[in-house]
Amino acid sequence: MKITLISDKPDHPVLAAMVDRLRACHRVAVISAESDDPATLAAREGLSPADVYLLKSHTPAGLDLAHRLELCGALVVNGWSASVACQDRVLMARRLDAAGLPCPRTWNAVTLGRALPLLAGLQFPLVIKSRFSRRGDLVVRADDAAEVEALLHRWNDEPVILQHFEDNDGWDVKMWVVGGHAYAARRPSPLLPDAGSDTVPISPDELSPAWVAATLRVGREFDLSLYGVDLLVTGHGPSIVDVNAFPGYRGVPNAAAALAAFAEGLNVEASASA
Repeated sequence: MKITLISDKPDHPVLAAMVDRLRACHRVAVISAESDDPATLAAREGLSPADVYLLKSHTPAGLDLAHRLELCGALVVNGWSASVACQDRVLMARRLDAAGLPCPRTWNAVTLGRALPLLAGLQFPLVIKSRFSRRGDLVVRADDAAEVEALLHRWNDEPVILQHFEDNDGWDVKMWVVGGHAYAARRPSPLLPDAGSDTVPISPDELSPAWVAATLRVGREFDLSLYGVDLLVTGHGPSIVDVNAFPGYRGVPNAAAALAAFAEGLNVEASASA
């Protein structure tokens, strides 16, 4: 079986361990979508295509490459459309809302500068997020219009969404899924001042069935197999505040082994459906 990982950070500990496991029995390649033009990379892959492509890169170039590979008939996991919906928080909110999944009310403000006229009709506090998810993006709580205005010097032209702030216990529930198997932990909310990044595991007997049910529904509605869901625990149940395609799985025990087993199973499924 030939497996190709599309990643710009193949030295990530979980990815590196997964690749080592897969290489024991399979041909494994790692390509960076940033190493060449996506059209050139796709054409090169067409000469000796992989049985499956694992899409870890979510940059515009990575998504472009995945789309081109799919158009040529390649199996890409997660698929291009699902991955795009996780990067664009407007699309994400629309999919969650259309599926009836619990999530905060969301407004597309176009840019932060153009959000100001909307504020008079909205109730604070609000959560302001960059529309396009990426490392170092804008995710902040604003308690009044003055706090929004204070962001303009840096973020005026940033495409953003506004979300209703939902009261919660101050923790994000991090849900991770590998091929239908769910894992969970807690991390301090990034909206808190000086929030840390320590991960507190959630044992299976602590795991709420409502959290698992909502998380697995996300996978079905978005057509995701490798993904993460961030939940808030609110007075009316879990609320989904983010969906990530192929996250880093930091905090998942034996993540590399689970990912490798999932990748190997893809070839079995493809052979059975052929």
